[in-house]
Amino acid sequence: MKCKPLLIILSSMLMQSAIAVSSRPEKCPSVASIAAVSVDSAGQGTHVWMAFPASSNYYDTKELWSFGIFVPASSREEALETAKASIKKMGSAGNPYHDDDTDSRKWACSYATYDANVTAFAFTPPIYIMK
Repeated sequence: MKCKPLLIILSSMLMQSAIAVSSRPEKCPSVASIAAVSVDSAGQGTHVWMAFPASSNYYDTKELWSFGIFVPASSREEALETAKASIKKMGSAGNPYHDDDTDSRKWACSYATYDANVTAFAFTPPIYIMK
C-alpha cells in the first residue's frame, strides 16, 4: 500500500511533463512569408533595437508565431528600415528546435542574416512583446 501514493505522484509528474512539451512544428515560417508580413513596430534594447510585427502570425505554417529581428540602430525609424532590408536578405531557418532556455513548451527558428550585428528568430507558441 505504501507504493500506491508513490505511483500516483510519479504518474502525475509524468503527465505534467508530457503536457508541458508541445509537439514539434512541421516547419519554420519561410523567409518569403515573413517578408510578406514585414515588421511595423520596434522597441529599444540595451545596445540594439528589436523590430517585429504588431501581432503574431501563422505565416505559411499551422502554428501561430512571434517574429523578431534585432538590429543596430539609433532610432525607431532606422531600426525598421534596417530590419526590413535585412529580412529581404535572410536565409532559411532550417528546422524548428526546442527552446529549452526560456520555456520547455516553446519552439524556435533562427534565421541566417549574413550580418554579425543582426539576429532574427521566430517562436511558437508566440511570446508577448512589449512595445
